[in-house]
Amino acid sequence: MDHAKYGAVKAARKAKDALRAKKKSGRTGYLERKIALWNKRFNLKKSSVGRKFDARKNARIAREHGRWNRKSAKWGARAARWKSHWEHKATRFNARMAKSFG
Repeated sequence: MDHAKYGAVKAARKAKDALRAKKKSGRTGYLERKIALWNKRFNLKKSSVGRKFDARKNARIAREHGRWNRKSAKWGARAARWKSHWEHKATRFNARMAKSFG
């Protein structure tokens, strides 16, 4: 490899390293990443932390439970196993939430 090619390769590698460092610089702690992921999943703003974050999160959970309850009421009359299925699903969802935010 001649000197000119070596310089070009080195410059490219430096640029790639700088880009990688820039990408990594925004990374934060475990909890911040977790909150950011939940915000993304629930389509909330990045700044949604603390009381505001909890209120929105709880509203989303309540809405989701409402959906399940409506479905369970709808299917409960048709087949008892459907009702227990939705209750089971809600319980598992609650357990997941408690684990994530507990």
